[in-house]
Amino acid sequence: NLEAIALLDPDLILTSAVRHESIAPELSAIATTVMSESAGGGWKDIVRLTGEASGRDAAAAAALSSYEARAAELGDEIRQLAGDPTISIVRFVDGIRLYQPISFSGTELEDAGLSRPESQQRTDDFITIISPEELDQADGDVLIYTVFANDAVADGLADLQASPLWDTLGAVQRDDVHLVLDDAWMSGGGVFGAEVILDDLARIFDVTEGS
Repeated sequence: NLEAIALLDPDLILTSAVRHESIAPELSAIATTVMSESAGGGWKDIVRLTGEASGRDAAAAAALSSYEARAAELGDEIRQLAGDPTISIVRFVDGIRLYQPISFSGTELEDAGLSRPESQQRTDDFITIISPEELDQADGDVLIYTVFANDAVADGLADLQASPLWDTLGAVQRDDVHLVLDDAWMSGGGVFGAEVILDDLARIFDVTEGS
């Protein structure tokens, strides 16, 4: 709603080209507008761009540095406790999505130095969509999944979990399947969301950080 944005009388508008490139002239007429190229991939570049655009370069750099140091340390602690587990990231939404290393949540595991299943090592796309019959591709030593907030999605997942296919997964048989918050893992796209993901990894692997 451009009128609502104009009424806020902003000094700066931050958005992404993938979302709002078509209305860039209208936004620029309201205030200085800075657009990142994407809305999710390259999230660290977006944090840096936000810092630069708002005159907070140092704060952005410090936030990223703190996150990266924590991710590396947490990854070391997880490997010490659990060996080198492969971690599968799955989202149930319009199908079954496997999240690749260049996705938002995928970069967290990369920064922590944590391994991924063979099905989740692509570098040419954010996700791979599989059918229920291909569910074995979602397996890993640890299975972390989210569910998009939709009744039909929840019902479909319930049906899948009640089917024999679900029980064929090694992570299910080991009871190493973990539901996490969809908003943070899939839509976080920034330092706060990244920190939530690290919180969840520490909880899942029962890591007391800094110990």
